[in-house]
Amino acid sequence: MSLVRTPQSPGAAVGTEEAPATNRAWLFYLKAMAPYVVGGVLFIVAITVLHRMVGSFHWRDVTEEIARIGWDRVILALGFTAFSFVTLVGYEIYGVRWAGKRLPLLHIATASFVTQSIAHCTGFAPFVGAGVRYRFYVSQGLGALDVAKVQAFFTFTFSIGVATLSGIILVATPETLGAATKIPTAVWFSIGCLLLIAVSGYIFWGWLKPRSIEVRGHRIEAPSPGITIIQICLGLLDLGAAATAFWVLLPPELGLSLPSAIAIFTAAIMVGVVSSVPGSLGVFEGAVMVLLHPSDDLVVAVLGALVLFRICYYLVPLLLGAAIMGGLEVARIRGWLGSVGQLTVRAVGPMAPTLFAILTGVAGVILLLSIATPARQVRLDQLASYLPLAVIELGHIWDSLMGAALLLVARGLYRRVQGAWLLAVLCLATGALASLAKGFDYEEAAYLVLVLVLLLPCRSEFYRRSSLLDERLSAGWLVAVAMVLAAMVWILFFAYRHVDYDHSLWASFALEAEVSRSMRGATVAVIAAALLGLAQLLRQPPAAPRPATAEELERARPIVARHGAASAMLVFTGDKALFFDRTGEAFIMYAVHGRSWVVMGEPVGPKERWAELLWDFHSQVDRHGGRTVFYQVGPDALPWLLDLGLRPVKIGESARIALAGFDLQGRHRAELRNVRNKAPRAGLTFELLPPARVEEELAELARVSDAWLGERKTREKRFSLGRFDPAYLAATPCAVVRQQGRIVAFANIWRSADDQEASIDLMRSEPDAPSGTMDYLIVETILWAKAQGFAWFDLGMAPLSGLPGHRLASLWSKFGRMAVRHGGRLYNFQGLRAFKSKFEPTWRPAYLLYPGISLGRVLPDITALIAGGWSGIVNR
Repeated sequence: MSLVRTPQSPGAAVGTEEAPATNRAWLFYLKAMAPYVVGGVLFIVAITVLHRMVGSFHWRDVTEEIARIGWDRVILALGFTAFSFVTLVGYEIYGVRWAGKRLPLLHIATASFVTQSIAHCTGFAPFVGAGVRYRFYVSQGLGALDVAKVQAFFTFTFSIGVATLSGIILVATPETLGAATKIPTAVWFSIGCLLLIAVSGYIFWGWLKPRSIEVRGHRIEAPSPGITIIQICLGLLDLGAAATAFWVLLPPELGLSLPSAIAIFTAAIMVGVVSSVPGSLGVFEGAVMVLLHPSDDLVVAVLGALVLFRICYYLVPLLLGAAIMGGLEVARIRGWLGSVGQLTVRAVGPMAPTLFAILTGVAGVILLLSIATPARQVRLDQLASYLPLAVIELGHIWDSLMGAALLLVARGLYRRVQGAWLLAVLCLATGALASLAKGFDYEEAAYLVLVLVLLLPCRSEFYRRSSLLDERLSAGWLVAVAMVLAAMVWILFFAYRHVDYDHSLWASFALEAEVSRSMRGATVAVIAAALLGLAQLLRQPPAAPRPATAEELERARPIVARHGAASAMLVFTGDKALFFDRTGEAFIMYAVHGRSWVVMGEPVGPKERWAELLWDFHSQVDRHGGRTVFYQVGPDALPWLLDLGLRPVKIGESARIALAGFDLQGRHRAELRNVRNKAPRAGLTFELLPPARVEEELAELARVSDAWLGERKTREKRFSLGRFDPAYLAATPCAVVRQQGRIVAFANIWRSADDQEASIDLMRSEPDAPSGTMDYLIVETILWAKAQGFAWFDLGMAPLSGLPGHRLASLWSKFGRMAVRHGGRLYNFQGLRAFKSKFEPTWRPAYLLYPGISLGRVLPDITALIAGGWSGIVNR
């Protein structure tokens, strides 16, 4: 809504020239796919290296080497893993303090452990960690900037730890990597010196006054020297403990010193980070093999140590994190926790989808790798005395299907789909039984049962009633599934490399025909995953959105009458599509431009229907490959929209007048009082037309509107503003100002469903109307609303108003304030704010919510929607 010249929108200043669509699309596609391509290449290289180094050995050699590692070394590795995670809690404590916040130690420790147990098992750990932390801390009053500071502190601490540790190791023992990589020792020594110099510079930065620098409009402030020393110590302890856990599991016959092991471990970790492969799976192992280059008789022993390290450092913490979450949920249900525990439960709950997606995905990986490897012969012989061969064969096939299904169900869990929870429960339960039936693999059955037990009490966290087939698999998810299937096939060839291939193996059904069962199981898993992936690619997308039909507008009318805010009347402009919830009790109005699906305002309907409505809409946008955007949303709706993973930016403030205290008395209202007193002398009178009278005066109103548009050389705007449409205007009351009986100005009026709020939308006047006519119209309308018993009167939004001016404010805020200062030729931002301030309103923030880092793409689309297309921007 607007009280002066219709704006082009806050995004207009960004620039609206359309780049060549094809080049931009290709650039976006290449940038989006680059991480997956790099990760895939490194994964393939790692698998190739592993195949060359261990290809001549038998699978049983690996399992025997794992069994030879004593429990004392495993317990020691678990101890160093625990110490590493304790230091990560230190990261978190000082990160929260650096953000200027104070939280209970138990809460911070829980956040740290659960977050890192998840982040370690994923690619893009910094981004995953930031997302999980945001979900954890947002319930504790921390905003996005606070969480960003915690994540930045964590990342800097890890980075400074890696740099310091690497520098010390390379200076002390440069020959370790020199021998492993054939790069001269002097080069490694020089790199170590440079790293230590960089760390020293970072420490020195903390002593400078001021301790801040500006990078691309963002001011970065260095921690104090004391905090910097703590960062270095925490980083050294964390990486040192993790590397020591890795070192104690390596075979002593390698003769590898702890400093050399730390150097190799750090280098392999960095290769894994660059790959972005989930958990650096395969890439870390391949890098270690290349750097260690063990002799032939130690290759299998090193591989066994790497498998155990994966279990100790990745899988065990992940299971403990899930156990914490599941235990807290069970305790909450039974009422065993005090206030601190309940607080933790509320915070941990939002992370359940991410954690259980990982746990379920790991379960799928375990099942798929299990079917590719031979069962233990002793167990198989004992099992055959109780079960017929058909059951063993069926168990093998079923586990292959459940493995593929769990990989794909994990995506649904991540998206909080209720059906995914139910299917995951069925897959885990039947998968555990099939694991026992196919070879009495009680270890993997125990893991599946554990995940099942932890998942059961968390059903309330998976509330979206959406079809799993409607959940679009992302490129990253498909690449991850493809990597798992490729690893399964490679392990199949490795485990049975001593068996000569023959076509008859496919049809061989016997207890000792393990290779045949594995071949059939792997084939079933690959085919099942491929068919589902193909179904996703070939699935007919939902119908393209279209403006609401007359029938849909009639469906929306009673909802607006019962639950709508004043702005909900925008639905009757007819230029937006409607998306109803499954009960038909609520809806949202939206329009599409480019890939942006822009929702105007908040959902309309009872708030208990909002969550499902928003997720269903978000899913439909995702199926179209679009971007979910919400425009002009108030602060009350933010919790629902933040849960969708959208990012908010403030785009202005709405001016709302509390009518109970509004009058024209006192010196501060002298200007408004004078406007009202002068109007009769100019022959002006005010009248409020009910909807029935509006239709009779449409010709006069059209004359005023055409003159207003012609004088400003502009055309009708859309989407966030009403336009002159006879059907739309006839549905609302209209305030008019007459001069000698002739209409010279008008404004249609919105009213909320509970008659608590009134507002003005379309407001126009003749070019030759007396000075002060518009002010007079507004004053009289406000007084009318007060007399009618309304509590609030909304003057509309002042774009880019109220943006923070702090030096640490976001780049968007700085850009917005610059546009307000220097953008007067495009839009009178300051004049509009000053005009509305005369009424002494309460300013209510308005937000734009958008996905990821797509603000630069979203703003032009919103601008085009409001302008009625790209041509509307040019022609105004």
